[in-house]
Amino acid sequence: MQILIVDDSQTVRFILNQMLHEMGYTEIVCTSDYDSAVNQLKKDTPDLILSDMNMPGKNGLDLLKFVRSTSEYTSVPFIILSTFYEKETMFQSIQAGAQYYLKKPVVKTELKEKLTALSQSHGIQAPV
Repeated sequence: MQILIVDDSQTVRFILNQMLHEMGYTEIVCTSDYDSAVNQLKKDTPDLILSDMNMPGKNGLDLLKFVRSTSEYTSVPFIILSTFYEKETMFQSIQAGAQYYLKKPVVKTELKEKLTALSQSHGIQAPV
């Protein structure tokens, strides 16, 4: 199972990568912005996308809208990560097609809970 992490913070990418490895996921690709994420998507369709909301240039909501408007990616589960917990932004994300909206810093148990739920609803590999 391949997971795409999109976050402009190298530290956040590292932490998420470590958490996911500890949960048994080994095929993880990290990108730092919208453009590199779109380029990666064109190379290989992931089974799950974790994306920061706030990035320079186009943000996570823009990426989510691109993913949901492109037939090859419409069924890929998408989790938005953000330092902001504004109800309007959460609503926009869910309305645009995100499965979950997690506040940063991401708590491992909460991420594991969401991945377990996605394993049941979307057939992704369950965390260990």
